[in-house]
Amino acid sequence: MKKNLLMAIVAILSFTMISCGSDGDSGSDGDKTTVYTLKKPGTRDAAVAVVVSGDAVVKETVEVTLDGVKAAYGVAAFEAGDDGKAVATLLPVAIAAPARAPRKASTSSFKYFVGSYTVSGNVYKVEGFGEVTIEGSGTSVTLKVKPLSGSEITLNGTKQSMLSSDTYTDNLCRTWQVTKTVLRYKTGGVTVGKNFNGCDLHEIVEFAKKYANIDDNTTVNEKITAIEFTRAGTIFITHANGKTNVGTWRWSNKSNGELVYSWNDPSMGNALESGSVGAAVSFISNTSCELTLGADVQSNEGTYRITMTETLVD
Repeated sequence: MKKNLLMAIVAILSFTMISCGSDGDSGSDGDKTTVYTLKKPGTRDAAVAVVVSGDAVVKETVEVTLDGVKAAYGVAAFEAGDDGKAVATLLPVAIAAPARAPRKASTSSFKYFVGSYTVSGNVYKVEGFGEVTIEGSGTSVTLKVKPLSGSEITLNGTKQSMLSSDTYTDNLCRTWQVTKTVLRYKTGGVTVGKNFNGCDLHEIVEFAKKYANIDDNTTVNEKITAIEFTRAGTIFITHANGKTNVGTWRWSNKSNGELVYSWNDPSMGNALESGSVGAAVSFISNTSCELTLGADVQSNEGTYRITMTETLVD
């Protein structure tokens, strides 16, 4: 159940941004011909995503600190996003052991390290993680991973393709902050709504529980601090309490601002989103957009529709 709200937010993000492209959706001033183009993120040209070959994942490990605990992990993938954040996909050493990996490894087995990065040439320095050097041309490359402590390891991998550049994709793929969230419920002809500063999932879920049968248990200070979409088809969402959600996305109908998405682990996200309802995006300035998502939730009176609109700033 925890995957729904964040998926909703992600869907909201994508929809809001896309619908103001060539199909003539407007900005907030009502000008139906307005098409906003956002500034190019500083690290877009350095964006890259590499998936490590299976054997390499289980043969070499690095020491990484996650949730305040240092442990050994195999590195399954590395991505430097379009707007200064990187994510390393890690496999715990107990699962990465060669005899166990083929049987136990799954998307829910992975852990994720998300951090800000800087790049010089082909060397990516990830805050709190270490350095990743990508060598080679074409799709077959070598990763040299040098953690903050411990020995450097060398891994073979495959560079992933990126989405083609266009206004919709380029506008969406960046890091966003949420400044405001508006939640609305429609049931029995009555609309119930509430405005929230930013996006504190704990606060929003506790409010929604007054009107819907939701059994999610969020934690205090579960505030979204950043959401990034990448041209490699990745979403990462970070929270003030240290939680990270990582998933995948793709356009389903770009001209209408529609996309599909999923989380890499069923424990990610929240119950206030239903992928079957969808989401919508519209740019309202050269630095911001509104993301609107819909979901069907249950109450004592039956099923009713909920929408959540988030104002996002670049």
